[in-house]
This record gives sequence, structure tokens and C-alpha cells, in this order.
Amino acid sequence: MNRHTLLFLICMMFAQSCANNSSIFLLEPSSTMSITGKGPGQDATINPYLGNDCTAIVKSLSKNIFQVRIEESDEVVYTITVDPFQEVKIDLNNSQVLYLDALSKPSKSKVSFSK
Repeated sequence: MNRHTLLFLICMMFAQSCANNSSIFLLEPSSTMSITGKGPGQDATINPYLGNDCTAIVKSLSKNIFQVRIEESDEVVYTITVDPFQEVKIDLNNSQVLYLDALSKPSKSKVSFSK
């Protein structure tokens, strides 16, 4: 494989990873992380649909459970417990804030968004 082909493949992999708009998070026990909804510079990941209704896709990447908490106007709307290796899709309106809450054990999750 020549250098140009290798460089092209690396660029394509990088472009694909950027297109996914997903982030991986490590949650320590009893920690809370604002994932999206607070605004630029305050969110843990970029929501490419900020200001619009969208769907958050949250996937557990570990054997420990954690919770997803949705708030609106500083009020908890609902919480969802995510089981080990489970994926959940959550419809978010443009004014909702998504949090990940670790419980008693560390966990790892992946968050991405779709329209």
C-alpha cells in the first residue's frame, strides 16, 4: 500500500468518525454529567441539532447500570435506567437537558444524536 492510499484511508476514517457525532463517557460512581442542553461550552458533547427536537441514542458500553435523567426548566421530567450493554433512544425537545448519572459502580456510555 502506498503512502497516498494510506493517507486517504486515514482521512476517510477520520471523516466517518466526525460524521457520527458520538461521544464516549466514563462515569465514576455517584457522578452526574450534563450531556447536552446547557449550551455551547457547557455540554459534554455537541448536539448537532441544538435548538431543535432530536433523538439521543445512549448505549451502555459496560457491565454496570447507570441512569439517564431528562430535565426541563430545572425540573426532572423522567429518568431511565440503562442496563448493561443496552441501547435506548430518547426523544428530546429543544428545551430539555440530558444528564448521565452513575450509580454505585463506574460505567461507560456512548451518546449520539439523530434528527
